[in-house]
Amino acid sequence: MNSQFVAERAQNLAKQILDNASLDSAGRVRALYQKILNRQAMPLEIDGSLSYIEGFQKRGASLQDAWTSFSRILLASNEYIYLD
Repeated sequence: MNSQFVAERAQNLAKQILDNASLDSAGRVRALYQKILNRQAMPLEIDGSLSYIEGFQKRGASLQDAWTSFSRILLASNEYIYLD
């Protein structure tokens, strides 16, 4: 999941989500879960996701980089990669 292809997909997903002005941060998390994992995010997942994004930004990352990193996490998740 460290390939240039995955990095570009994650960046594109983050850009799409950030470009949608009608979404707040929780809405962005829900949209990415739906788009990538094809399911709704649970409330605890939303809280954890927002904490991750906030923490990433506190370390000096841009908003785009924080959402790109989060998108990449979902793309690298077992739930995305493997069928149950």
